[in-house]
Amino acid sequence: MITVVGQTVLVSSRRPCPCCGHLVFDADQGWPGSFSICPICFWEDDAIQFRWPAMAGGANRTSLIDAQQYYQQLGACDAGGVAHVRPAAADEPLDPEWRPIDLALESFEDWGAPDQVPWPKDLMVLCWWLPEFWRRSDWHGQLNDGGWGWSVWPLTVDLSVDSSFSSVSFSASRSRSRSASVSRSRAVAVLSWSRSARRILSSAVASSRSAASDSAEVCEPAPAVPS
Repeated sequence: MITVVGQTVLVSSRRPCPCCGHLVFDADQGWPGSFSICPICFWEDDAIQFRWPAMAGGANRTSLIDAQQYYQQLGACDAGGVAHVRPAAADEPLDPEWRPIDLALESFEDWGAPDQVPWPKDLMVLCWWLPEFWRRSDWHGQLNDGGWGWSVWPLTVDLSVDSSFSSVSFSASRSRSRSASVSRSRAVAVLSWSRSARRILSSAVASSRSAASDSAEVCEPAPAVPS
């Protein structure tokens, strides 16, 4: 977590509980996978269930996905944890970037799959709420005749370039492949990603135009035909 105070950048090792989102764990103590217990929701920090959030029976009896739903309903990761939780202290705020898992936006590995990939060196890529999430495979970029299109279920985002390569346009619409609702916050997150892509595309277009201009051949006027 990075905080800017005046001209000073403060880097904190505090990390959110993946169940409730409060900053109670510490990267210096092995998060994710420190096996510390969140005092706010009673979730035990388990790297296995962090990577495979649909898996139950790790350090926690319930899966992370179910635990997040229990927390919203009961204030604890499961019914058995209700007696062990307390309100968050002033120094245990919610991580402003964290959010619960949304299976409409994230995909996760199958715990029983035979072809599991090795663990990443940087475990921060397991954080589904961050842009660096390693399973953000629903983002498909494809160069079309009119520009660049992203299918980010449940939204489709189109970035297009006009024929003169002078401007880039942006639009978003609901994908037709599946039917589901999308919250405003999720849509904003999708569109913010797309605007970043638009800036990248704009830079690429500018570079392409510059290169095309530099390599253009200068044609001499044709000689006059003798009469």
